[in-house]
Amino acid sequence: MNIGESPDDDTYFDVIDDSANGYLHIAGGWPTMGCNCSNSVGAFTNKDGSYTIINKEYWECDWVNEVQSNRELDKVFPEELNINAFIPNVNYQNKRALFFIDVEVPRVGTDMKVSISPIPFGMNIEGENGLAYGYRESENMENCKYVSSIRNIFTGDYSKEVIEKLLYKKYDELPESIMNNINISIGDEPGFLLKSNDDYVMYMKLVQQTYKYYLKIKYDYIILGWDLENSKFYIKEKHEMEDHYGFTDFVKYASFWSPIG
Repeated sequence: MNIGESPDDDTYFDVIDDSANGYLHIAGGWPTMGCNCSNSVGAFTNKDGSYTIINKEYWECDWVNEVQSNRELDKVFPEELNINAFIPNVNYQNKRALFFIDVEVPRVGTDMKVSISPIPFGMNIEGENGLAYGYRESENMENCKYVSSIRNIFTGDYSKEVIEKLLYKKYDELPESIMNNINISIGDEPGFLLKSNDDYVMYMKLVQQTYKYYLKIKYDYIILGWDLENSKFYIKEKHEMEDHYGFTDFVKYASFWSPIG
């Protein structure tokens, strides 16, 4: 069953109910509100006849993008599916995740495409060795900081020397336009605003750090096969990354958290 666009051109609602193949996809969009959402669910048969459920949930306006299961994900995915599966020989020790696992739930068959993407900048998500199973805005936005103006600085017309002055915290030597971008993210109120210029610089350096790891990504995506005997996925194929963005384009197309609603 397919349900296409609604009569209202500004919104859409789509359902793909393919129960015969153990697949369900529901998606909707409300462009005037800046909000799209989708859920894709796949059922994979276990050895004992039960099912492992994989759900990919995405809510744009609630800042949710994560993979879920009716079982522990660490027991569903192969042990080798870690950051080193995409970036060989990297040793990242920080608890803050830089990337999240993104999946495409298959409608036909059991092969599942898996890739990694940067965590939206400003969101503080924990993960094992720099990798998380997704991200989710916490209640009261406690795990989020408003740093989207970093994009304006890194993609603007500022010289390398000016940006270096900012990174070295030489605030008195910076143009007013840069300080205005910084001040957007700073305030005394509790919540998603930063406390100081130094906090802002810390997030700028996090963007740079993430880009350095992004450049080391060797595999664009991995195909996972389903092992019926062991009722879990295994790494079936790896596909190499053909090209990487330059830094400016990386920042331009990256996601930066911002409050919605």
